[in-house]
Amino acid sequence: MKRVAPWFTLLASVFFFYGYYLLMFTGDLLESLMFMLAFLSFIYASVIMDDEWVLKIGENEFSS
Repeated sequence: MKRVAPWFTLLASVFFFYGYYLLMFTGDLLESLMFMLAFLSFIYASVIMDDEWVLKIGENEFSS
């Protein structure tokens, strides 16, 4: 799972810059906000996945 989190962040940045591009060059505010929201949700997912992975490793170290 820890290897997946950076890919989520990379994909999120693509969404963010595409949303920024839409806002600057097309002026479509709603679609731009949707892509910004996708950016935030992907960042949140990558952080959650990373935290769960670290917690599981910590529990396994203490239990064994």
